[in-house]
Amino acid sequence: MAAGNVRWEEIPDYGRGPSAMEVFPVTAAIVQLTNPAPRLEYPVYFARSGNFGVDLITGPTLDIIPGRGLGVAVSVDDGPLQVANVFTPETQKDETFLGRAFNINTRHNARTMRFTQMVDAPGRHTLKITMVDPTIVVQSVAIHDTLLPESYFGPPPMARNGEDRRSSGSRAACKAK
Repeated sequence: MAAGNVRWEEIPDYGRGPSAMEVFPVTAAIVQLTNPAPRLEYPVYFARSGNFGVDLITGPTLDIIPGRGLGVAVSVDDGPLQVANVFTPETQKDETFLGRAFNINTRHNARTMRFTQMVDAPGRHTLKITMVDPTIVVQSVAIHDTLLPESYFGPPPMARNGEDRRSSGSRAACKAK
């Protein structure tokens, strides 16, 4: 679902997979959570209920909106939106004068934004990634129930219906709404 002329679009050959997704136009206004916003929807299956970690691997970005954190929201089905910001007081302190955290994020060309989502029942669900601020580029999504080990590419993509996910783009993995 686009909100006016604001929408998610695929960026081929960007990031740690075959493509990434970004909000266009990049000059779009910030979206208040009570207003309609463009979102990505991923069909997911959970074998059990409980808390799950959702890691968004995003492209590196700079603090282009002073006083804001450059946020994105995540939810499961019609659950409440959980917002995380790229720039928090802690990350801004670390990045002063292009500090250690800034160098790590730009060197690896990615940031990891971590969310925790509660799944009430096993079965089919929809993971929703909702735009709050423009300029966030989503490279990949990892859902897990235990802490993942550090790695450059993250966990391997999962096959769905015999399809090799490594060769398909973001559009095959998600539906932009």
